[in-house]
Amino acid sequence: MARHRPEQQIQRAIIDHLAWRGHVDAFAFHVPLGGYRRPIEAAILKAIGTVAGVPDIIIIYRGHVYALELKTEHGRVTDVQRANYNGRPLCFLQRNLRSPIPPRR
Repeated sequence: MARHRPEQQIQRAIIDHLAWRGHVDAFAFHVPLGGYRRPIEAAILKAIGTVAGVPDIIIIYRGHVYALELKTEHGRVTDVQRANYNGRPLCFLQRNLRSPIPPRR
């Protein structure tokens, strides 16, 4: 039986939306850093600059970098994520597809 992965479903819907309706100058991508790593693999990734708490989707548009952290309605932001995003004006927590991203200040 397939596992229920609501954050993954939200992420796929956003990537699909950007592919269909995104601006031609916008470049969006996901950095696949989550999940279990064997100790040697984790050590190699850390040595080449991998850091914890990277947002789920990065969007580069007209010289600005936007970061989306995706969580379900009941998902929790980790302490590392909170420290990475707190106070950064272009990092947004997205809990579902209905909540709009706040306008840039």
